[in-house]
Amino acid sequence: NFSIPVWSYVKTMERKFPTMKKLSAVSTNDITDSTNGNVKLQRNFTDINDPDEIIERNQQIKGYKYGSFSTADEAVLRYAAPKILQLIGFTRTSNIERSHFMSNVEFIIAQPG
Repeated sequence: NFSIPVWSYVKTMERKFPTMKKLSAVSTNDITDSTNGNVKLQRNFTDINDPDEIIERNQQIKGYKYGSFSTADEAVLRYAAPKILQLIGFTRTSNIERSHFMSNVEFIIAQPG
């Protein structure tokens, strides 16, 4: 095995416009509201048998079509890959379509020193 320590620099990065917060005319008109018109999402999970009972976040587990997982199961099944960059080959810049440079472009250089 042969390895070269490298550094990666971002040349171009896609920038997105800031999101527009949802505003409510009702809460904007309400002077006593401290949210200044911003809409806040509030999600509650209830029991199927008793819709009035709200289930707390620490009592919830993720359910899937094939069963449920605990946090211990998720930790065991989580894929942990080493941080590596595998070099497949070299090519000239003219062989790469310009559309490939529309997203994040990074320079990979050998570690200085």
